[in-house]
Amino acid sequence: MFELPRLGDPPTPEYAGKTSLRSRGAGRVGLREDAVTWSAVEKNLSEDMSKRSEILELFWKERFAFDFGVQQQPVLVFAVLEKALSGGLNFAAPVDDHDLACEFSVKFGDVDYKEFAETTVREAHGLSAEPWVDVHRMRRLAEFRAGPSSQRLDMVLHRFPTELVKKILELCQHEESPSSKKKRLSATVPLASINQRIREISFTCPDIWSTIYLQWPEEVVAVYLHRAKKSHEHPALTIYLDPRDSRLEDLKSNMDRWESFLKQNMAFIKTLDVVIHNENRKHALALALNTPAPALLTCSLVVANKVHLPTSLFSKQAPQLRNVTFRSNAPYDFGPASSLRVLDIRLNQENARGFLNLIKSAPGIESLTLVCSYDAKPISSTLRKPLILSQCRALTIRNMHWTFARYLMSMLRLPALDQLYFHEVQELSPEDPAITLTSALTSIGYDAPADRPTQSIIIDVHPHRAVVSTDGSPRLAFVSDWQEYERLAGDVVEETLSRRILTTLDDVLAAPAYGCHIQPKQLVLRVHNNRNNGAQNNGSVTSAFRQGIQPFLLQVLRAYPSVEVLQVPEHVMAAVKILLDDPNILPHLGTIQVCDAEAPDSV
Repeated sequence: MFELPRLGDPPTPEYAGKTSLRSRGAGRVGLREDAVTWSAVEKNLSEDMSKRSEILELFWKERFAFDFGVQQQPVLVFAVLEKALSGGLNFAAPVDDHDLACEFSVKFGDVDYKEFAETTVREAHGLSAEPWVDVHRMRRLAEFRAGPSSQRLDMVLHRFPTELVKKILELCQHEESPSSKKKRLSATVPLASINQRIREISFTCPDIWSTIYLQWPEEVVAVYLHRAKKSHEHPALTIYLDPRDSRLEDLKSNMDRWESFLKQNMAFIKTLDVVIHNENRKHALALALNTPAPALLTCSLVVANKVHLPTSLFSKQAPQLRNVTFRSNAPYDFGPASSLRVLDIRLNQENARGFLNLIKSAPGIESLTLVCSYDAKPISSTLRKPLILSQCRALTIRNMHWTFARYLMSMLRLPALDQLYFHEVQELSPEDPAITLTSALTSIGYDAPADRPTQSIIIDVHPHRAVVSTDGSPRLAFVSDWQEYERLAGDVVEETLSRRILTTLDDVLAAPAYGCHIQPKQLVLRVHNNRNNGAQNNGSVTSAFRQGIQPFLLQVLRAYPSVEVLQVPEHVMAAVKILLDDPNILPHLGTIQVCDAEAPDSV
C-alpha cells in the first residue's frame, strides 16, 4: 500500500502574522507560512467558503496563481477535497519544491455512482477493503494517490490545524450530501480515503458517520455504525428506513435485520424517519418501534392507509421528543408530550379525536401543521373544549374541508401566533357558512402588535381560488379553493356558485382586518389567469369576481381604511374610481398604481 510521508505534527492554531494574496506566476499555488489566529480563521471561514466558487473560478479556468495565507487556504483545500471526492481531480508533477507549489488540472464531468467495486479491485489500488465504494471515483483517487503530487497534497493538509480540517470536512459532507441514500454514501465514504490524516480526523467527526440508511447493504450499515460509535461514546444517530427501496425477495431477511438494528440501537437514535408501506412483516417493525427511545428528538412516521400498527410507540418512553411528523390513519401515543415543540400530522375521520387529544396534552407546541387529503371527506366537528397553545407561533392548516378547517381554527387559542397558513377546500352548497373565517380567526385570540405594523396586504384572484396574504410580521395567508367546480355549468348552478363564492370572498379577504385588527399601508389586488387554458375567463372564482366586482371591491376597501397606496389592475379602475368618490373610503389614500395587464397564474 502507498505509504504517507511523516511530516510531524501539524502546527498549533495560535498563529500570528498577516494574510497575503498576491500573484506568484502562472500555474502555481504558493502556500506561505503567513497565518492568522484560529479565531480569525473561524470567524471568516463561512464567508470565505461562500465565495470559493467566485475565487476559484478564475484559478481553475484561467490557471492564475495566488499566494494563499492561512485565512484563504481553507478555500483552496476545500476545493481540492471537493474535486478529489468527485473523481475529477488530476495533479501534474510539482513545480517548485521550495514553495510547496503544485500545478492543478481539473476535469469536470459526470461520475457514475451506481457501480460499486469489489474488494479485490480496491486492494489492487492500495485502498481499504470496502466493497461498496464507487469504482470510477476510487480508481481516479487511486491514480492520484500513486503520483508524486499526492505527497504535495499530504504536506498541504498536514499544515492545517485539526479543527480547521474538521470544519472543512463538515462543509464537504453537508454540501455534498443531499438526502439521497446513494449520494450520501458517495459523498461521505471517500472522506476516509484522501490520506491517513484525513481518515483519522474523519473518524473523530460523528456527523459524517452517524447518518445511516438501513436500506444500505448490511456491511455498509455495520461500517458506518462502527465508525459512529468509534467517533463518540454515545453517538447521536440519524436513521432512515424506507422498505420500498428493498427488493421483494430480500424483504423478509431485511426486516429481521432492521428490527434487530432498531432494538439494539434505539437508545442512540436522535432522528428517526420510517416509512411502512406494506402489511408484510409489519409486526417486526412494530415491535422495534415500541423500544424505549431516551435520546430521540425527531420522529417521522409514514404508514400506508391499508397498514394498521399498534398505536403505542417507544413503550411510551420518549421523554425528549420535540419534533414529530405522522402520516397515518391511526393516532399514536408516545407517552408524555411535555417536550413536544413541532407537530405535523394528517387528520382524517379515523384519527382526528386521538390526534386532537395529543395536541391537548402538548401545551408547549410552537409549530402546528394539520393536513388533510385534498379529496378527504368532512371530519366530524363534535364540540369540545378549546385547545390552548400559549407558545404556538406557527399554524398551518392545509387541504382541509372548509367546515372542519374553520371549526378547528375556532377551537384553537394561539395568543403568540406569528405565522398562519390556512387552506380550505370549498363545496357547492346554498347555505352560508356556519362559522365565518373572521369569527374563527377572532377566536384564536391573536391581535396584531401596534409596534410591528403590516406594510402590505395582497389579494390574488385565481381562476379557481382566492388568496389573501400579508408581508412582514405577522405573516398570514388564507386560501379558499374551488377547484372541484371548474366544469360546472347551468344558470342555477352558476348563480348559486357565484353567490357562495362572493359571500366567502367577502369574509376571507376582510378576515385579517376584522379578525386580527391588521391595517396595512398598501393594498395590492392581482387578477391571475391561466394562459394555457382557453377557458381562462370561465374560472369559478374569476367569473364570480367579474359578476360582483362592485360589491366585492366595496367590502375590501371598507375593511382597510389605513391604506395609503392602492395597486389594482387596469380593468377594475373604473369601478375603483366610482367607489373612491366617497370620501369615507380609503381616507388616507395618496397613491394609486395601475397594472397594465392581468398577472399570469402562479398557482
